Amino acid sequence: MASMSFALNRFGAKTTLSPDFEHSSSQSFRPSTRVGLKITSSSTATESEPDLSVTVNGLKMSNPFVIGSGPPVEAWRLAGIQPPPAGFSQTSVFLNLHFLVAASKKQLSDHSNLKAFPWILWSLWKERNALVFERNRITPHSTIAKALEETEIWYQLLCNDHPPHTTTASPNAPHGAWKKPPADVVKCNVGMAWEASDYISGSSWIVRDCQGKALHHSRQALLGSSSKMESDLRSLLWAVQAMGDLRHKKVFFEASSVEVRESLLNPYRCPTLSSLILKILELLYCFEKWTIFHVTDQKNKVAKTIAESVISGSRVQSYVASGSPHWLHQMILEDARSV
Repeated sequence: MASMSFALNRFGAKTTLSPDFEHSSSQSFRPSTRVGLKITSSSTATESEPDLSVTVNGLKMSNPFVIGSGPPVEAWRLAGIQPPPAGFSQTSVFLNLHFLVAASKKQLSDHSNLKAFPWILWSLWKERNALVFERNRITPHSTIAKALEETEIWYQLLCNDHPPHTTTASPNAPHGAWKKPPADVVKCNVGMAWEASDYISGSSWIVRDCQGKALHHSRQALLGSSSKMESDLRSLLWAVQAMGDLRHKKVFFEASSVEVRESLLNPYRCPTLSSLILKILELLYCFEKWTIFHVTDQKNKVAKTIAESVISGSRVQSYVASGSPHWLHQMILEDARSV
């Protein structure tokens, strides 16, 4: 199963051409001159985002990042980029960028121009600046034609300069085994357990270093979740908050919840949980580097076992502790021996 990931660091992360999905944001907004598409923005995902619309001599140019508003909407229509089922957000720059990045990785046939969206945004931004500083109005047709042309040139150069290559897995790595993080990163596995017939769901996390040594772990019982998706998202939020409280700066998160994967890739499909999703993403931006991977249950077995103990063993007392649970010592040692 291909993993799903979102990655960011304070130096600017990137969307790459790998099977994984990465989302990023930094200080400016333009296509990168390096391999991959570097996507950056002057604003972060907060509840109150800046209004970047301007009016010159009575002619208003709306914020190009709020895709569903004002003149830029004509450019997006001409590009043939379809909005999400619920439409583009009128208020959230972050959700619009999140949809475009996620959809561009899927490369659906009716979304063939999605790969051009960084160039379209960059062209719209230049159009806005031309209106402000030069009183020059550029037509949407010209904007899109130029953006699509530059996109095509970029991908042609990319294919010529970087021929495809193959990689092989290490023969020493057990299939489906937990993997150690890089030396400067900790890995936080998040466990989730849900029973529709119970009012209580289980949640856990365990954070380990590059040697596989458990630094801390925690368990708690969650009350009042109306669905498995809500319960799993609450578990992820709790783990993200904990990593911030423990002052970890570079964190890889792993979870085996399909519901978490779907909600983060397609937040428009779960509007009732949008505030919870945005809170998670907002807190993630406090880290220097972060990634969320969707993994198999086997790779997440330690955290999952702890979470399941809340329900199966009625262990409803919440706690945070150093090291690892003694009753899972052997399982954690096996993970630490993996490559």
